[in-house]
Amino acid sequence: MRVVLCPVDFSENSLKALEYAAAISAQTKTKLFILNKFTLTGGEKD
Repeated sequence: MRVVLCPVDFSENSLKALEYAAAISAQTKTKLFILNKFTLTGGEKD
């Protein structure tokens, strides 16, 4: 494994998962990527 990917939505559960992902990444000396996706709503014009 070369990369650990951890998606987060900043909920309590996802932040706990991020802690585990960071620990795994540190132990295995791999890169940790954190993914957060959001969609802008309102005020957008086509």
